[in-house]
Amino acid sequence: FGIASIQSLSQVTQTDTIMGSLHYLAPEVARGERASVSSDIYALGIMFYELLRGEVPFNGESAVNIALKHMRDEIPSIHEYNPTIPQSIENIIIKATVKNVSDRYATADEMLADVLDCLNHPDDEKLVFDYKHSDEDTSSTTKIASDTDFFTSKSKIKNDEVPKKKMSKKKRNIIIGCSIGGVVIIGAIIAAILLFSNKKVTVPDVTGVDQSTAITKLESAGLVVDENITYEVSDDYDEGQVVSTNPEANTSVKKKSIIVLTVSSGKNIVLNDYKGYSYEDAYSSLTQYGFKVKKVEESSTESEGTVISQSMAAGTKISPDTASSRTITLTVATTPKVISVIGLNITDAKSKLEALGMTVELVDKYDANATVDSVAGLKTNVVTSQSVDPNTVITDSNKNITLEYYSQIPAVTQPAAVVQ
Repeated sequence: FGIASIQSLSQVTQTDTIMGSLHYLAPEVARGERASVSSDIYALGIMFYELLRGEVPFNGESAVNIALKHMRDEIPSIHEYNPTIPQSIENIIIKATVKNVSDRYATADEMLADVLDCLNHPDDEKLVFDYKHSDEDTSSTTKIASDTDFFTSKSKIKNDEVPKKKMSKKKRNIIIGCSIGGVVIIGAIIAAILLFSNKKVTVPDVTGVDQSTAITKLESAGLVVDENITYEVSDDYDEGQVVSTNPEANTSVKKKSIIVLTVSSGKNIVLNDYKGYSYEDAYSSLTQYGFKVKKVEESSTESEGTVISQSMAAGTKISPDTASSRTITLTVATTPKVISVIGLNITDAKSKLEALGMTVELVDKYDANATVDSVAGLKTNVVTSQSVDPNTVITDSNKNITLEYYSQIPAVTQPAAVVQ
């Protein structure tokens, strides 16, 4: 960025005063000042920017326009162009290309020290310079210059600034060689920084792995596990096993990317069919899942203590998180006893008693010639009485039962006439 033939700059200068590639030209050199270590550091900062973005910060329709941008415009933010570039790296460019020479790196060693250390503190505050202390004279009236004024007048060099003797060819070659070597070294360092900061890793597949093992595996791959872990019910994975990751397994991501884990809080409970189980076995199974069990006894020909029905259908899925707040009722068979069927329809009453193993006889109490004192509440074909009392244990001696009913509503007995 300083080795160019004078003929290539003939459109911007009429003398041999300024030499160099305008895209890397320090603002003080464009103003006609002598090139220095600071102007080389400025050019190196521009090269650093170009390596990161793939293009120089300033371009224009003419060489003069480019030079003016170096003198007037701030370097575009490389961090805004690519937010993955650490702020500490952009700060190196800012300090190397600041307009005020006194604010720049004093030496290449100072700049190199920041390059080597920048990844140790990537989240630095953005470097900002206050130009109020600029060494330029701001007290005099501002001169409005045309674009060509910067390059068409000869720069005047004081006599005491003219070199006493020409540099030897050998010394010049050594300096050029060292400069090129330095650029190569810094370029390699920059390339290493970019390679490190943009290194990709593959998200390991940790589905089905227990939570602690999964975290260890992800962190070993150079990734960061989010502290906020999501828990959900899963039919595929046991409690504590990883259900999924975000980003997904086998996805290519940047090193130190944040991974969010979804972990199983347990499988859904699929309710069993407990019909035919002993009450004790059904109770043990249900309470193991956290259910509250309510027992209801019912006379049945099934073996005593056997579950004959349940309040929740078999196959119902229950979340493990809500099982402890649910109650299930088990109906359990007891020794057959006579049940009360008074008030039931005679057909239903007969069916219920026969289910208990009883022999039922239906007796119609209606008599066209008979009357009753009252028919209040009386209905046709409804049991009005039964020959065996409710809760009587059914045996061979009392398994026959008679149910009385009225097929028609009888007439009501008329009161005797009052004799006057």
